[in-house]
Amino acid sequence: MNDRQGKTDIALRADKLALRLGSVQAVTDLSLDIRQGEFFAILGPSGSGKTTSLRLIAGLERPDSGELYFGQNLISSNTTFVTPQERKIGMVFQDYALFPHMTVLENIAYGVGDKAKSNIIAHEYLNLVNLVGFEDRRISDLSGGEQQRVALARALAPQPNILLLDEPFSNLDPVLRVNLREQVRRIVRSAGVTTLMVTHDQEEALSMADRIGFMKEGHIRQVGVPEELFTQPSDVSVAEFFGDSNILQYNASAPRTLNWPFGTLSLLDEISAVSLVISPDSVEITPRGVDGVVLDLQYFGYYRKVLVELSDGQHIHVRQTGFNYVPTNIGDRVGLALLKAPTIFSAD
Repeated sequence: MNDRQGKTDIALRADKLALRLGSVQAVTDLSLDIRQGEFFAILGPSGSGKTTSLRLIAGLERPDSGELYFGQNLISSNTTFVTPQERKIGMVFQDYALFPHMTVLENIAYGVGDKAKSNIIAHEYLNLVNLVGFEDRRISDLSGGEQQRVALARALAPQPNILLLDEPFSNLDPVLRVNLREQVRRIVRSAGVTTLMVTHDQEEALSMADRIGFMKEGHIRQVGVPEELFTQPSDVSVAEFFGDSNILQYNASAPRTLNWPFGTLSLLDEISAVSLVISPDSVEITPRGVDGVVLDLQYFGYYRKVLVELSDGQHIHVRQTGFNYVPTNIGDRVGLALLKAPTIFSAD
């Protein structure tokens, strides 16, 4: 693929967008490419700049610096600013922002420019979100999940180039959230629209997105497919957020060498301190292994977490799934084995 072909496949490109809100640098460097038809998620903890980034892309905030492109079109720069209504975007807010005085059909038809066809188009999207028969209902008569689907249909009805989802499941109970995100993923794929979602929920991002950008302190730390961010974090901040990783701090035993309870590790550089990242899934309790003492047990239904203290005082979580795990109780001495070598980061 040549450069020109690659660029024409890009639906949205942000290049070093930055915004300061009062005394807070809300976004320091938003740089990412989103492909046509892709479902992309910006994931990060509260206060990381996710929603502000979405508002910059929507045109609800104007950046202090940087450039934003929709396809080949410059949308925002130091000299250019396209207003939100001219960006041809659809947006689903956290609170859905539906009109309570309108029916379901009227809400969906509201944003369609062609008044003669608005009801026809609204019916099409009612069918897409599986709400046929709800046309005349008031918003107050709908469940949270039904309101969310109406908001999605209203955002899709004008056939936007880009769909923006702002923490779309945060107001729903956990069971409904799981069911609805599967529906939303199907609906968005059926519509074929490029989608950008921001969320603090790693399970939502991992299960829904084609690619994820992990954001912290106002800039994207890593972009990749879900498996890549989960299994190959680029730094400790990414590892801390994904998968309840164990992060153990050690000082080097000698130049390029670390001795710890599981043996000796070779270090690539002469560093004095390291962070070892170990997934709870890559540790197992076995009759023969490194000595440890069980400090705590937590049961989560389809798995349980066992907290073990190593001989050097470090604590490590083990995630056990299924019904064939080794029975343990608090206070038991156990053996531990690593199924995968730890990821090593410099802590200097």
